[in-house]
Amino acid sequence: MTPFVKTEVRIPPTIDIGAREFTLCWNKERLDGGSWKGELISSEEKIRLLPGRSNAATFETLIHEIIHEANYLIGEDPPEGQVSAKAVFITQALLSMGIAPNFLDLEQEGK
Repeated sequence: MTPFVKTEVRIPPTIDIGAREFTLCWNKERLDGGSWKGELISSEEKIRLLPGRSNAATFETLIHEIIHEANYLIGEDPPEGQVSAKAVFITQALLSMGIAPNFLDLEQEGK
């Protein structure tokens, strides 16, 4: 059997979701002041992520926010718990395939 090799994937500062391009950025504070790990601001085509977490945890949060936008695009609004569960499962599958996300290309919001 061939040895399993992880593949680093540099997460770009912009991603496409549907026909829209979203900017990814770091920010320590949620817009409404609540606790958080990340947030989707669909009207600004932006996903804000909390810095200082592991790449795997940040990847799960990014996938969570992508799922929110995908649900919006197809006219669904599932409970937050379902979105979180889907994000966990998808992240687990991708990480188990050897995908190693790297967020070095993201910048602090406002720079």
